[in-house]
Amino acid sequence: MLFAFVLCAGLVMTSCETADPAGKDPNNSDIIVFADPIVKQSCVYVFDTDGDGEISYGEAAAVTDLSDITLRFVKEFLTFDEFQYFINVKSIPNDLFKECNYLESIVLPKSIQTIGSNAFRECTSLKNIEFQEGLKEIGMEAFFGCHSLTKIEFPEGLETIGDHAFVGCRSLTNIEFSEGLETIGSLAFLSCTSLTNIELPEGLKEIGGDAFYSISLTSIFVKAEIPPYFSYSPFPFNDVMTIYVPSNKVDVYKNTDNWSRYHKYIVGYNYENNKVVE
Repeated sequence: MLFAFVLCAGLVMTSCETADPAGKDPNNSDIIVFADPIVKQSCVYVFDTDGDGEISYGEAAAVTDLSDITLRFVKEFLTFDEFQYFINVKSIPNDLFKECNYLESIVLPKSIQTIGSNAFRECTSLKNIEFQEGLKEIGMEAFFGCHSLTKIEFPEGLETIGDHAFVGCRSLTNIEFSEGLETIGSLAFLSCTSLTNIELPEGLKEIGGDAFYSISLTSIFVKAEIPPYFSYSPFPFNDVMTIYVPSNKVDVYKNTDNWSRYHKYIVGYNYENNKVVE
């Protein structure tokens, strides 16, 4: 069976930045070595401009736009860590890897600024995704139903996590939010049932309603000096949960609209010394 990308309307390819040939073919330093032969075959079909049956770092770097690409047989993909060499692609279009059920690992290029809606929806085998600095926005339902993910490290500079972005990621036990994050969308981490502790960054401005609903949270660390805005409750109410806020802002949190609903859960925390303040 031939596995291939089908070009749908004019792939934009220009001579841009040159890729760094890491992981190179020992016999040809300019050729990308693909771990997954199906991915290689697909990429060759679309991006092989010189007809040699290979993808060079230069050919990968020439790709700037994936919006007119339709991925066929994407459900057969296993790993696509070589995506990192497409260093001039700025956006992952909506639905691009949707229901790619066998995909286990992918490394994004540093150039990616936005991940579109449903881009990785229900990639049920996805265990590893490496985000790079430069990413600004994760779209709505981008990782909905990716229930094999166990850990996520968001890059510095990420500003927005969209509504429903990680719903149902039930194996997720650790999230490392980065400074610079401003908005977490509504229902963003709904039913991430293995998640018990979160630390929200200092610059966070808004948390969507029910963002962390249906989760048995025990510890929520909120580093923001100014209480992030929310219109309705982002966290569940349970007897084992504690919300740790800057020790000099306890009264501010307890008396801020909506945060006051969590009055009995809020305690002071010294983030410099990592100590609870009674």
